[in-house]
Amino acid sequence: LPIVLGSPILLAAGGNKTAEHLPAYAALGFGGVTAGSATLNPWEGNPFRPRVRLLPLDRAMQNSMGLNNPGIEHVAREVDNALGRCHRLKMAVGISVADTPGVVDEDKVIAELETSFRRAYGAADYVELNLSCPNTGTSRLDLDTGLLGRILAHVMEMRRHLVPRKAVFVKLSPDMGMKTLDAVLQSVSDAGVTGLVLFNTFPGDRSKFLRMQTAPED
Repeated sequence: LPIVLGSPILLAAGGNKTAEHLPAYAALGFGGVTAGSATLNPWEGNPFRPRVRLLPLDRAMQNSMGLNNPGIEHVAREVDNALGRCHRLKMAVGISVADTPGVVDEDKVIAELETSFRRAYGAADYVELNLSCPNTGTSRLDLDTGLLGRILAHVMEMRRHLVPRKAVFVKLSPDMGMKTLDAVLQSVSDAGVTGLVLFNTFPGDRSKFLRMQTAPED
């Protein structure tokens, strides 16, 4: 299905984690909203506060939320309920899905992502696979090219049997080396995904590579 946008401005995943009050975003000028990211079950996120703060000296925002969300069922249900109103306002709605932090068994990671993907696919205009969340304390999937290839192969094979045909995007990290990036892009191309979302939040533990005026310990 084509994605129809009333404007070229989209709200990235993380801006509306719960998928609530979606039609209101059209009045703010958005042509699309990506809700989530959603994990299979509700996730609390990082325990410390504040989890979001402004860095005025660097004209930046620091995000360390940790993938807090109410779970894919809640997010998909909200999108289901609001999608007709959003379309009348010429606004598309996608759902971003992510793996559960701390799950290390590869088969379980794939199974959970497939379940979340299927639920999101049935509700939204498009689905984003967030494989690069940098602040959950666990390894990012887009750096494990072998597992990444397995995930994309499973998801895209499942998509072949779903109707109507909808767009699937993969969200990547901004800090990969060229060798890893080449391998990731090859996996994405081999799987036949629709496109990429570039990029996720820059990892805080690699801020030493940025020219920042705010000290890491501040």
